[in-house]
Amino acid sequence: MKLILFFIFILMTSCGGGGGSGGSVSNIPAPEVNLSASKTNFLVPGNTTIQWSSNNASSCLASGDWSGTYGTSGTEVINISLAGTKSFTMTCEGPGGSNNNSISLSLNTDPLYSYQWHLKNTGQTNFASLSEGTHDLNIEDVISSGITGLGAIIAIVDTGLELTHEDLSANVVTGKSYDYSDQDNNPEPINSLGDHGTSIAGLTSAVGGNNIGVRGVAPNSKIVGFNVIGGSNNTTSNMIDALGGASGGADTQQVDIFNMSFGANADRFFPSPLNSSIEAAFKNGADNLRSGKGAIYVTSAGNHWSYRENSNIYYCGPNYGVNNSAEGFPCWDASFETKLTIPYVIGVASLKESGIRSSYSSPGSSIWISGFGGEYGNNQSYTGYAVVGGNTPALMATDQSSCSKGYVRTGIDVGSGLNINSFQSGSHEENQNCNYTSTVNGTSAATPTISGVIALMLEAKNNLTWRDVKHILASTSDQIDLNRQKTFLGVNQHRWITNAAGYKHHNWYGFGKINGVAAVEAARAYISGSLGTFNDSGWVSSGTINTSFDSFNRAIFNNSALNITKPTSSNGKIEFIRVRISMTTSNPNHVGLELLSPDGTIVPILSPYSIITNNPLSSPFDIGISSLYGENISGDWKLIVSDYTNDGIGGVINSWQIRIYGN
Repeated sequence: MKLILFFIFILMTSCGGGGGSGGSVSNIPAPEVNLSASKTNFLVPGNTTIQWSSNNASSCLASGDWSGTYGTSGTEVINISLAGTKSFTMTCEGPGGSNNNSISLSLNTDPLYSYQWHLKNTGQTNFASLSEGTHDLNIEDVISSGITGLGAIIAIVDTGLELTHEDLSANVVTGKSYDYSDQDNNPEPINSLGDHGTSIAGLTSAVGGNNIGVRGVAPNSKIVGFNVIGGSNNTTSNMIDALGGASGGADTQQVDIFNMSFGANADRFFPSPLNSSIEAAFKNGADNLRSGKGAIYVTSAGNHWSYRENSNIYYCGPNYGVNNSAEGFPCWDASFETKLTIPYVIGVASLKESGIRSSYSSPGSSIWISGFGGEYGNNQSYTGYAVVGGNTPALMATDQSSCSKGYVRTGIDVGSGLNINSFQSGSHEENQNCNYTSTVNGTSAATPTISGVIALMLEAKNNLTWRDVKHILASTSDQIDLNRQKTFLGVNQHRWITNAAGYKHHNWYGFGKINGVAAVEAARAYISGSLGTFNDSGWVSSGTINTSFDSFNRAIFNNSALNITKPTSSNGKIEFIRVRISMTTSNPNHVGLELLSPDGTIVPILSPYSIITNNPLSSPFDIGISSLYGENISGDWKLIVSDYTNDGIGGVINSWQIRIYGN
């Protein structure tokens, strides 16, 4: 009996006491596998971080849309460039057996995103003849991180807005747009042959990841439209209302960013200073909108590097003419766009895909930053002709819906209108309903690229003031085209200038090319209140001086220096400058102006050889100056006047004034 019991005991011990599959040991449980992703529904190209952990495991094996052998816990960043559903499985094994867990990712895109070089530039031509560079807004990593402009509202102050467009409607704030024609909430486009505002809205806020059309710079930002531009809508009272300066039709209280992709036409005379009521509307918005943080006004610098007259394009300089594109002088200064002579507005110049000035972009000391407006998008093989500076890409954006209206329509001859590449034909397989256009350009196109980045900044830090936004843009933009400079008769006309505060500014580019990643990171880290109280010196005037200047001469007006003392409570640092000039000369386009700051920095503020030929006869005009940002307010300010033509005709500075805004 004892022998039998002993045998049974030995047998039980040898069996190990359990079954278990895969050679498992019964007293060790099978692994538990935890698997998660930081994002399971997102835009592509993009990335997500997969995290896993497992108890009672010795190794793990990935399968599905990833592969490899891994440890029992860890993280992996997965970069994905194609839309669709992706499945990720992790199987972990241990002494107690094996187990697995799976997750699915829903990955969305926009079919025409691959042509939107301003968002991600891989050298694509966007149907033009060629591309000459790979510069873009640098926002791909921002979007991949989940910052998409959520919470920001952009007002498209323009010609109209097609609220029902398939790629815009989901981002339209219901009932908050305004139509100045019919006094209702539907700002229908005035023109059926292409609506500027609808295209601009697509650049800022086309819906992202809906698997149709294009993508906005801030694809989750919201939009409203105010059709104040064009026709009888374009009145001073309507403009004041659309900017938030009245209690009329437009509901501006919820607006964060006002995108103003419009400007003045070039003309033969100096423009009068900005209408005081419109200036007051801007100031009101900066002081009171966004619960006192201030509305952010963004506008285009103008498209007047050259001048179109009688169907010819003229280039400005000492040898003004149609065949002198190398003259290197602008025909019109950005400061002649009078909105850019006040501190409340961000002036935007345009770049093409190579990262240099678009052929049309107006320069000036008032420029704050450069966005992307591209060129004309002509395809020479398609049209049979070349366009000066225009065979590189424009921007892909929304168009009026249907092939019977908009920039892309059926029935337009090849090479006519905007039928200048195959996408514009009205029958392209990727644009069968003609709801999109590949030829949006101009500083008016560059402006919404900046508005979109600002929307991303506001999602990262929603309590930024309008001044904070300007400061971050000035501090994070990238220098480009570093060797671009012109000296004429010994005087600097344009170059990169490092001012006494260390800020770098160029009259072509402002503080440089927008850098989306840097701007959003700086916004996230920004300490509110850093700039202190905003101060305004008011106008400081020379009074009537009637000081003559000679032809072919450069003179520093030492005897009419203007002295400014900073307010007692102020840090005494410049944020923006306005100069007002009263001048009499029969050759105004022979005159160039510079400003000498108390810190010793000389900046060009007016280029010679513009198209202005009418004697101003002492009527004042204003110039905005961004380039001395951060310098000291206090001290003597001096005007420098140059006459570049040896014709015996000089002129008279009747008076000059300066007004400095700062902290």
